[in-house]
Amino acid sequence: MKFFTFLFLLLLAFSGFSQQKQAPDFYLNSVKIDIKKVYLNPKSIDSIKVEKKTDNGSVYILNKNRKFTSISLTDIVKKYTDIKRIDNSILFRIKGEVIEDTTGVKIDDSYFVYVEVNDLSGVKYLNENFRGMKIVSIELETSERKPQIILRGNEIDFLKDSVN
Repeated sequence: MKFFTFLFLLLLAFSGFSQQKQAPDFYLNSVKIDIKKVYLNPKSIDSIKVEKKTDNGSVYILNKNRKFTSISLTDIVKKYTDIKRIDNSILFRIKGEVIEDTTGVKIDDSYFVYVEVNDLSGVKYLNENFRGMKIVSIELETSERKPQIILRGNEIDFLKDSVN
């Protein structure tokens, strides 16, 4: 019995002195934000201050123009796609990550936004229930993409032939 009491007290001591697993509170221009739902362009950040005064700590982010203007997923869909309305048949991906909850997602409007919509209606191996889905992939970049030429096929041989 003494062994189990000692073991219990030892585990209690370790759990009491172990590091907290709760994330710090994040503030953007003194407004509390959910950091998992706010996509802030690194180029628009003026300063970051970390304070350890609370149990979890706090991270204060100040952006350069002192005013955070954002665009919502609805705004992106209206501007960059031909989708008429957002419903539960749309899966959003931002920067390669699946968005589990779309409420309150804010994207810094200083990003260059690139959107690709994949319609799953022609995918034969999917269950019939999923064929009405669309995947909206959103890429956020700090600078504008340069025009690209994409070659298909054996690119190396083609380039060697054009040089000779």
